[in-house]
Amino acid sequence: IMKTASGVATRDRLVLANNYANLLQEMGDEDAALAHYRIALELANDDRARAVILTNIGNTEFRLRRYEQAIADFEQALPLRERAEGKESPGLSFALEGLGSAALALRHPGEAEQYFARAVALRGINSAPNHSQLNVLNFGLALAHWGQGHDDEAFRLAVHTAQQQQSLLNSLATGFSEQQSVAYDNLLVPATALAVTIAARHRNAAEIATTWRLVMIERGLIARAEARRLA
Repeated sequence: IMKTASGVATRDRLVLANNYANLLQEMGDEDAALAHYRIALELANDDRARAVILTNIGNTEFRLRRYEQAIADFEQALPLRERAEGKESPGLSFALEGLGSAALALRHPGEAEQYFARAVALRGINSAPNHSQLNVLNFGLALAHWGQGHDDEAFRLAVHTAQQQQSLLNSLATGFSEQQSVAYDNLLVPATALAVTIAARHRNAAEIATTWRLVMIERGLIARAEARRLA
């Protein structure tokens, strides 16, 4: 329809190309997604829009395991968004998350820690403690510490993330439909599993007790949501 319509605003074409690319990526058609993201990028004429699209391109490259290319995309996006919104904007966390995730994939946990720490600080300014994006970032920070052998800090962050995620799930569970659970699934992080892994390696009674409690609460939340859906 957009191709045949006349007089369509450039902004509308940009939004459609970007959102269609989002959909294609979620369907697993990364090559087609990249093609439509690049159409959107050609239409973008402001720093913020270009930053958002470049971050989306980086995420798609990351899913294709083209980590170096993804890093290049995120590194282009970050200064553009800084210029558009300032260096204290929570919106910077998306490119920082991408850089941190790519650093983890390339086994550079020290670099990943710096990216995730800055992203957590920015996202935490105006977000609820159990914000889904903040949980993702805190889990990335936990993995970065774990990768450097900082088990105590990794365990603390994993437990904190699991607790905040459970708090969020608890608020959603009473009306957790199957459709919502599918949409939310990509934002869930295995923080409890990381805490269990560290506790098992340490064989520390207090850590094992903490993780046991997390596991049982998580099972209860999932069972409650599933029971309501089936009913």
